[in-house]
Amino acid sequence: MSTAFSLEIRRNQWRTLNGNTPCQPLEFIGGSSAWQRWVFSALLETSIILPESKKVENTPSLVLEIEMLLNWLQWLGVFLGRQDEIREHLLQFPDLIDVIPRAVRATFNHVPNAQLALEVYSDPEVEDKYLVLYIQDQEYNTLLMEQIEAAEAEFLDMLANREGWIQLTVDFR
Repeated sequence: MSTAFSLEIRRNQWRTLNGNTPCQPLEFIGGSSAWQRWVFSALLETSIILPESKKVENTPSLVLEIEMLLNWLQWLGVFLGRQDEIREHLLQFPDLIDVIPRAVRATFNHVPNAQLALEVYSDPEVEDKYLVLYIQDQEYNTLLMEQIEAAEAEFLDMLANREGWIQLTVDFR
């Protein structure tokens, strides 16, 4: 079975899990190997200190939620850039954890053949970092831009009154 074919099966399973209701990221734990179970149990006992010496309360569950989200994204075939940067960013902006699945779902719905990549973008002109969901598609045309705008319309409202940002854009790299 080719990678592209198995990826499409995963996407379809994700879209139809529990009938017609798409699964949420916390419904997927990312495997059941002994190593993965050990990692998840170790995460429950971990505490994290963020920059500026801010200790986060209930961080073990937040770390577990981030790990489950990243596993779910990989299961869908989303390429994850520097995962350590993504984890750190999500620890700083945990409000984005609920937005990412909706952004991915909207993107797959509007640009079904896209390859997605999630990365932390550091703006070189100002001290600003935000998540970027890059889209690679077979054709770069005005239809793709309309599809991106339609996908963004499904999740941008979730960013109101939250800290952090996620940008959906075409990957020309």
